Amino acid sequence: FVRGSNLSGNRIELSSVPIYCPTHLLGLLSSFDMDMVSSTTFTSGAFPSSSGNATASLTSVELIRGNLPSKTDNFSISPYISGVHIAIPGRTSKLNCHVSARISPFPELANLALSQISQRGRHGLLSTSGFSYDLLSAIDWTGKSISADVMFFSTMDKLKYLTNRRQSKMNSSEHVIKASISHKLGNTGNIRAQSYINSFSSEDIQSYGILSDSGGQLAPYIENKLQNGGYNFETSTKVIVDGLLCPGIKYESGTEILYRKYELVTKYLSVSKEKEPVDKSSCTSATDVSAFGDISGAFADMVNFTLGVRPTAHLSDGKQNFNCDVHAMTNVNMGRSMGIEVCYDRAVQYHHLLEGLPVGWGQDLYIASNAAFPEEVMNQIYAGVFFSKVNKSRSFFIDASLGAYYKTMHNLVSYKSAENLFGTSSISWENDVTVGEGTSKGIEVSMTVKFGRIDLRTAYTLSKTDRTYPDLNYGKPFPFRFDRRHIAN
Repeated sequence: FVRGSNLSGNRIELSSVPIYCPTHLLGLLSSFDMDMVSSTTFTSGAFPSSSGNATASLTSVELIRGNLPSKTDNFSISPYISGVHIAIPGRTSKLNCHVSARISPFPELANLALSQISQRGRHGLLSTSGFSYDLLSAIDWTGKSISADVMFFSTMDKLKYLTNRRQSKMNSSEHVIKASISHKLGNTGNIRAQSYINSFSSEDIQSYGILSDSGGQLAPYIENKLQNGGYNFETSTKVIVDGLLCPGIKYESGTEILYRKYELVTKYLSVSKEKEPVDKSSCTSATDVSAFGDISGAFADMVNFTLGVRPTAHLSDGKQNFNCDVHAMTNVNMGRSMGIEVCYDRAVQYHHLLEGLPVGWGQDLYIASNAAFPEEVMNQIYAGVFFSKVNKSRSFFIDASLGAYYKTMHNLVSYKSAENLFGTSSISWENDVTVGEGTSKGIEVSMTVKFGRIDLRTAYTLSKTDRTYPDLNYGKPFPFRFDRRHIAN
């Protein structure tokens, strides 16, 4: 919940492709093998306009590319996750291949501990089972003026837990294939084309009843069964051109066409026949056509600036809507070590996430923005000072910043009932969702100190985040459920 935003506002990209299942085991582990990663960049403001649908933060994960000196392979075994990573150079140094495959036995190991607890007569969570895996492969080729790469990513989580009154199954999966090609334009520019296909789904199945003993084994007698699932498809084609606009001024511009299909499924079965069975699904699609452009540069080594815009035409339910992202940032250096930074963002998100606890559970469902649930709009301003100092031998380095932000958020979607935090309980989600507003303000302090082999990092945030919904708290503002007044790490 970066600067008071919802979880859905955090965009995570793997090699410029948005990833919607970035973790395993309720957020315990990352879905990315770090042996495949070359760099990770986190941004909470002044987002690059080439990436849309981010109202809180942007995390960009880049894969290792370039010449490999020789074949390498790594194996790892642990109770949490085990896997293998293989890097294979081609016959020529221009071609490289990386493959990673991992699987987690942790749910089954946790079940062994729970079985010991249940045998001692304790109640509550009686058993758990499931598995998690991820597969990531990448091939890249580099020529004199042309380079290309192909990536495949697949991840899946299947978890099940059983109590004396309830059985829950939470399933999520994501499968991505991406290809891109880049061509140099002279000595200063590039043109790049990228396409990807992403299929991701989440499913939550709740079975209610009584627990019976069948042949010495605990088995649920299913009385009522509720299933909610979201099955989504997304494809995008993007073209980007970058280079020098004039000496000291860089530009990046392009266009993107994004198509998304959302399918929501709800099934309800009552064995006792107290309620009529339900089996319904809804399918909607949305198309976004965006143009984007960024310029950045410096004047006299004193002023650095970045300015970006992303106008988008959003078509959903046969209706067209137009909106625009705006990002601006400037740094003014006041001497060699100090400076002032001012940043403004206006970002638009064209989908919503019906989210439970912030751990990526299977009941999180994506829905398209439409007339009933308009697109989320965020406005944010940040101002602060920064200090950076390094000695001549570069054996000592310090970087510190102090700043304040204020953010407004519009068209936020939330469940009305707290019961949905732990598992979708409603037959019709439309009747259990409300739309409201939010504000967040705070002061942020961070410092990094490096000397020798020692690296110290610390950060503190004092913030206040509120929400206002017409159907909650009599329409009066209240603290956001994850409003963390003091954060230190």
